[in-house]
Amino acid sequence: MPSSKTPLGLAICLSLSGGLPTSHANQPVTVSSGADSGAGTLRAALDSGATRISIGPMVTEITLDSGLVYAGTTPLRIFGQGQTVSVSSSDADYTLLEISNGANVSITGLDFVGAGGFDLDNPGTGKGIFVGVPADRSGIVRVELNDVAVRNVANHGIHISDCTL
Repeated sequence: MPSSKTPLGLAICLSLSGGLPTSHANQPVTVSSGADSGAGTLRAALDSGATRISIGPMVTEITLDSGLVYAGTTPLRIFGQGQTVSVSSSDADYTLLEISNGANVSITGLDFVGAGGFDLDNPGTGKGIFVGVPADRSGIVRVELNDVAVRNVANHGIHISDCTL
């Protein structure tokens, strides 16, 4: 009888991880504006709790006045088509995208570009993509990046931290 338990366990696992959408957060959201905030922006999509976000083909660049934060724990998927996420000011020094609660994240087809000009005399602190894993998070945190570039940021391009300093 062990074989009859294996498919049931597998079915339960699959239904939990890939079941039908049950809330607004699981509905696909399309970004239609490259502005920092407001209707149709990446910030508005993240703030709404959306977890499946596509950047529309009419958006070529998303210009940020401050960093984006995803504070959810549900896996986040962002699908770009070669767009650039960049800072609005040449002296900007902030993390472009922060995943603050250790959620699994998958990003495809986006370039993250900071202000640049950082060196030993001007070290800065901003990161391109930061995944903070809380101390009480258990299990495996997955970060999947496909066709993603990060450049001209002050600190780490991609930083995954599972400790407190």
